[in-house]
Amino acid sequence: MRRLTPSALLATAVVLLGGVVTALAAAGAPRAAPSTVLRAPAGTAARAAADTAAMLAGARLAPGSVRIATPSRQLVAALHGPYFNQPFVTFATARQYWTLPSEGSAGPELLAPRIPGASVSVSWGDGSPTITGVQWDLPPAGRWLGPRWLAINAIPDPGAAGRWLALLEATVVWTPWRLELPGSVRAVVVRRAQDGAVLARVSDPARLARVLAAVGALAVDDATHAVYSCPSIAPGVRPGVELSFLSAAGDVVATAATEFCAPDLSLHIRGGRTQQLLLDGFLGRLEAVVGRPLPAAL
Repeated sequence: MRRLTPSALLATAVVLLGGVVTALAAAGAPRAAPSTVLRAPAGTAARAAADTAAMLAGARLAPGSVRIATPSRQLVAALHGPYFNQPFVTFATARQYWTLPSEGSAGPELLAPRIPGASVSVSWGDGSPTITGVQWDLPPAGRWLGPRWLAINAIPDPGAAGRWLALLEATVVWTPWRLELPGSVRAVVVRRAQDGAVLARVSDPARLARVLAAVGALAVDDATHAVYSCPSIAPGVRPGVELSFLSAAGDVVATAATEFCAPDLSLHIRGGRTQQLLLDGFLGRLEAVVGRPLPAAL
């Protein structure tokens, strides 16, 4: 058996001691919460495609409207309007071409599909020979399908007086993955983004569950290629709020903050990933839980 020299023994002791210190330090340090990434259920893309078909089937156009089964290339080119799906990565879309009856110059008023829950978000044109259109937004269909909208482009029919040619395009964005807040969250601290002042602390289990449910219900904003027209804001001004999600030990396991320009809530899991969620009335629901007004995001 080989005997270790005193110097070798000393070196071995230093290595062992260093390992013990490192282990103790790691045990005492707060651990980063693992990032929980939920993958979209199988068939989500097919559900999105089926939803676009259902949206088109649910559109109720003016009496006398007739669907064009095989549109000409000239018609397709003429009804080429704004494409609001460009910023998104994963989405399904479906199109139909129609002729619509006209009531004088009230073209835009004819483009009302009367879909339950739909609301006009944007319109363009004025009923002149240039293209006229309306985009109708629909609420998300669960955690994986949304945003959803139906866009309608129309032009006066040059070959049939008193009629319009129209394109109905239904789009459903679907989310391939989303973050889930760690199950270790036991409290939420709400701060003013401008100066970090604490506005509320929620630790009551029932109220906390409402906050977590509100975050979990937000649709994912996958508009990674979007370009926003941001409002003017004074230098140094930070609107909105920041949220800290705490464990029972008081460690911050996740954070969230309202975005200044995009209408998003940026969710970050400590030690993991970040994802943008559509605000979609979240601040109002949070105000109802904390019982006080909160700074607007924009």
